[in-house]
Amino acid sequence: MDKKLNSEVSEIKINSQKVLLAKPQTFVNKSGEAVKKLAKSYKLKSSSLIIIHDDLDIPFGKVKVSFASRSAGHKGVESIIKALKTGKFYRIRIGTFNSQLVKIRKIKDKRKKLSEMNKFVIGSFSQSEKPKLNNLIKTAAEKTLQL
Repeated sequence: MDKKLNSEVSEIKINSQKVLLAKPQTFVNKSGEAVKKLAKSYKLKSSSLIIIHDDLDIPFGKVKVSFASRSAGHKGVESIIKALKTGKFYRIRIGTFNSQLVKIRKIKDKRKKLSEMNKFVIGSFSQSEKPKLNNLIKTAAEKTLQL
């Protein structure tokens, strides 16, 4: 844990290339603060950053890669774009959409819907999803290595 950078940080080598892994320890909507500090401290260009995050619009188990795209409402990505003053970075988007989310999106009461959505986002994976996690992580890692 690097308190100055508000992140858990690890440096590794992949194919003799130095890679920095960082997990911000801020609230999601403040992720940009940590990413900005990391980029400045390690002298990283935004175009060399790979941000890995959940995506409620992609089915569970699917992984998509994008570059220089908008936040699509993801508060963490919005924070990073605002802090870096650019959206020119890679994103590995990991799908979390499932049948439970379909039910939540049908809730009419806005407060209840927001409450249920928050529970969903910070909740655990379902019993049917847990066996699929290793493959999902492997897929995300492979896509990351291809960048």
